[in-house]
Amino acid sequence: MASVFDRKSLTLTACPVPEAGSDNHIQMQGSAANWSAITEPTFLSGPKPGQEQVLIRSGDQAEQVALGNRWVEIKQQAWTHIHAKEIRAVDADQELTVGKNQAIHVVQNATSQIDKNLSETIGEMHDEVTGKQIKVQTGKALTVMKNNGDITTNGRQIKTKGTDDIVVTPSDVAVRSVHAVKATAMQWAVVRSLQSLVPDATVVLREHVLSSKRHQDSASLTIFGVLVTKRHGPFVLRREYLVDAAQEAAVGS
Repeated sequence: MASVFDRKSLTLTACPVPEAGSDNHIQMQGSAANWSAITEPTFLSGPKPGQEQVLIRSGDQAEQVALGNRWVEIKQQAWTHIHAKEIRAVDADQELTVGKNQAIHVVQNATSQIDKNLSETIGEMHDEVTGKQIKVQTGKALTVMKNNGDITTNGRQIKTKGTDDIVVTPSDVAVRSVHAVKATAMQWAVVRSLQSLVPDATVVLREHVLSSKRHQDSASLTIFGVLVTKRHGPFVLRREYLVDAAQEAAVGS
């Protein structure tokens, strides 16, 4: 290859050409060509049929544009099949414009290394699906998302900031209320405390599950209350008291 690019006037061929004065035809033993179809697209059986065919059976092929540019325009389709490894180096900038859709299929692994910055702009949707795990790390901050639904975030400070202009109306919340079938020791202590204050009343621990009607996949919120019911003459008085962590701590002390 170096002799070609050094512009030497003599190069070597796969089959040496006989000296002048003798039979100077190159021998065609073992040729891949169909010489009876020399003017037909099937002249070479290896490449797909076409008006121009090139078949290199041995050795390497090199092409260099020493000065100027190279421009290739294909009006229809282009197909390239590389059976081994491909190495492509671009010393300056590279631009790729795809007029419609692009599909890339990597059978095994893909590795990308960007030494400086990465900027992405997506006009509409960005869907990303991973079969097992997604791991994102920046310095000491690490977030791991697994296919079982677990999300783990490790960092020195983790902050979550929302917006204060979201309005949740009563119609957005679904509430399911039942008598609690079990209670913590502190919740039971609150029930016993109210029973001692109002011994002739009915005291029940209630469980309230709040969920979003618009976001049914979101997690629900469970709160507990103590419902006190007391009959006073012809009237039935009912009042429920919220049982929170502060109340439980006060009762426990």
